Amino acid sequence: MNIAYAPAAAVSNTGTATLNASFGDAVVQLKGQGRADPVARSGAKKWNPGHYAQLPVIYNDANIEEISKIPEIKGIMISYQWGNLEKKKGSYDFSRIRHDLGLLQARGKRLVLQIADKTYRSELENACVPPDMRTDAKYFGGQVSITLNTGRRGCIAKRWVPAVMDRLIALHNALGSQFDKEPFVEGIVTEESATSTAFTNGATARSYVDQLKRLGSALSTAYPSTLAAMQLNFRIEPHQAELVDHLYRNGIGFGGPDTSPLVKTSVVPTLSSAYARRTPILMAVNATHLTLYEDPIAEGILTLDDVFDFAVADPAGINANHLFWWFFKKQWNPGVSYDFYDTVALIKRRGGQINTSCPENILCGN
Repeated sequence: MNIAYAPAAAVSNTGTATLNASFGDAVVQLKGQGRADPVARSGAKKWNPGHYAQLPVIYNDANIEEISKIPEIKGIMISYQWGNLEKKKGSYDFSRIRHDLGLLQARGKRLVLQIADKTYRSELENACVPPDMRTDAKYFGGQVSITLNTGRRGCIAKRWVPAVMDRLIALHNALGSQFDKEPFVEGIVTEESATSTAFTNGATARSYVDQLKRLGSALSTAYPSTLAAMQLNFRIEPHQAELVDHLYRNGIGFGGPDTSPLVKTSVVPTLSSAYARRTPILMAVNATHLTLYEDPIAEGILTLDDVFDFAVADPAGINANHLFWWFFKKQWNPGVSYDFYDTVALIKRRGGQINTSCPENILCGN
């Protein structure tokens, strides 16, 4: 039987604490040590809240240079596929990250890394995990193929398999050792919790959340000076409050991929509003449900101002500290109702409003 005993006064007590308890005729003595909270365990984290761009999976240097010229945009979130970062077990290639960081730093912009173990791009459907994990039996294939109702194919790592999570944690430890102290690396963001497929290998929502909690604890250790956040939306119910609380207690933020008053999950906006100013909230404004595959803006159901209010201004909404606007153009996507430059105009018109207060579970630096 596992019993959690964590009164607030004991959290920072590093000495051994003893709890005597009786259950019927049985007398039990429990011993344990308090654990310092994340604010005490690490120093200040880089804290530069604001509006950022999010590049699509396929991008080039010209995209980075173009966005870097926009004063209202503080930096860019770029997605890096796990299978491209680790071609052999424990052998990491972070050269692309270094290249992108150099471009941004030279222009005074910040980089947020999204470490992707999921994709909806068919050209990356074998890159959700390193190659060796797809053939080693202990990883049970390492990843699962997914096919959307649009016909697009992709994959997702089997995060619910402990051996797979071990390797993902090792990747973050390696990234942290190289990039945590980089002043222009603002944050690390995971892929969404939604799996887009059924669990495999006997996993359940319970065991999945247990593995995500392991990842949250590991992010706290790997990135003591850098913001880290988990994208949460689906497949974690009914344990979403437990997971968010665990992240909060480890100094880890959360958010999601889809900012829209019409797309509500068990996390957004219920838990995002409850944890506003308590933990970092890093949220993406993916165009998927706003104009690319659904278009409530063209239909007059929503305006971009409604989206902005839900993300930033409404206390009952997301309360974002970092907001990532999808970089796309009308000439790339004929028929869309808006594009990235419309969102830049919106940010200007709204005076660059964002929630800047330092959350209570971290210390904020520059």
